[in-house]
Amino acid sequence: MFISYRRSDSAAFAGRLADFFDYNFQGLRVFFDLVAIEPGQDFVEAIRSRIASSEVVLVMMGPQWLGATDDSGQRRLDNPADFVRLEVASALSMGARVIPVLLDEAQMPGEHDLPDDLKALARCNAQFIRGAAFKRDAEHLGQFVNDFLAQSTKTITAPAQAPQRQAGSAVKDGLLSEINTYIATAVPGSFVTIESAGGNVVQFAWDGADSDIDTITMNLPFGGMSPDRIAIARQLLTEAYASNDPIDDEDYILLSLPADGAMLTRVTLDIFEHVFDELPDVPFSVMVEV
Repeated sequence: MFISYRRSDSAAFAGRLADFFDYNFQGLRVFFDLVAIEPGQDFVEAIRSRIASSEVVLVMMGPQWLGATDDSGQRRLDNPADFVRLEVASALSMGARVIPVLLDEAQMPGEHDLPDDLKALARCNAQFIRGAAFKRDAEHLGQFVNDFLAQSTKTITAPAQAPQRQAGSAVKDGLLSEINTYIATAVPGSFVTIESAGGNVVQFAWDGADSDIDTITMNLPFGGMSPDRIAIARQLLTEAYASNDPIDDEDYILLSLPADGAMLTRVTLDIFEHVFDELPDVPFSVMVEV
């Protein structure tokens, strides 16, 4: 399965859905660009290769999917070289099952809204993913995709992820268990510190005054990080997780995220891999403080 999305429009939703499939349908191979493209690999060729080996393509559509513009003010979908247009046009031409996924209040575009190579998208039956009903909507979509792929005879070829990032590994599953325990037992003002053997740290805190924990604040300290690493961190968190810019100063980045254990696990692994250039092969040290 391939997840197509525009980072400025639906990165957080797309990542959260990828996490949901990863933990709930472990036999299903999911292509999600942040972790599935190898360093230095040609992005366009990687996209075409993955779509060619995918039976299902989810097209994530937020409120800005249709009208997103580039720096010159031109609509991105009108550019034949736009990555999202390439992804969807390739999927349609290769005969994959293309499923538009409308996020919250997003509307399905009509044929007249789309360039010629995307017009068939307007005739594809859409599914809905709403933030307020994410688990229920994701389960409905996931069950359909799982059943559809179970009937497929197509051979899927895709490179393996780093072992530490696979469900079932001691690093990933141990981190998920610790974060879920924190979410289940957290009290306002408490925080959890996740530290690697190399001494790098990510923190999550619940600052809410209510008994329901819906969002958690990530705190990424800059202590000891070079300016280049800080820039990578800001870019990663803005493009992959934030619908608005993270709050940051000279000492740390703060970012509000859903209290979703799978998503917070991915955030942590992304930071250690792409910011700290470190993906431990032993479980993290996790400490909860009140």
